[in-house]
Amino acid sequence: MDKFELHDFNKRIKLNTNLENISKEICKHYKLGNFISNTLITIGYEDYNFYLDTSKGKFCVKIFSKERTKEDIKNYLKRIKAIAKSNVSSPKPLEIDGNIFFSLYYQQNNYDICVFEFIDGKNYFELQQSPSGDVIQEIAKQTAWINNLDIKPNFIYDHWAIVNFKEEYKEKRQYLLNG
Repeated sequence: MDKFELHDFNKRIKLNTNLENISKEICKHYKLGNFISNTLITIGYEDYNFYLDTSKGKFCVKIFSKERTKEDIKNYLKRIKAIAKSNVSSPKPLEIDGNIFFSLYYQQNNYDICVFEFIDGKNYFELQQSPSGDVIQEIAKQTAWINNLDIKPNFIYDHWAIVNFKEEYKEKRQYLLNG
């Protein structure tokens, strides 16, 4: 990843230190053992996600983007809690004092964090193959379970949603025209 891309990710959370420092704080507060390494997850467009390797295992860390409101985070956490309590197959969030949310104040910056179990595997894009019929059926079953959960998330405008393409194009077309 070049410096420009890394800077773009770092802007999401106004990272003002080395990620290793934040990772060590997460290890300490979540009691995850000693920090070994971290790897930025470059798939995704909103938050700052990375894998955290520790002496106790590997974990997935989400640091919420500074563009998210407290209400956005609260709604996200509500959905994650509901999914974690259900039969839906998903990485479970870790807790600190019974809470799946942790707010870390470090070097004059606040980082809103959620840490999850790590599930080893690859997506179908990485595998360069399509899912089998059985897998598609399982995905449909899991989706149905999610849709039947008693959660009513608030609407969040998605810049990447196809239905918003026309509005986004109006706003960003100058970047496309100038090459």
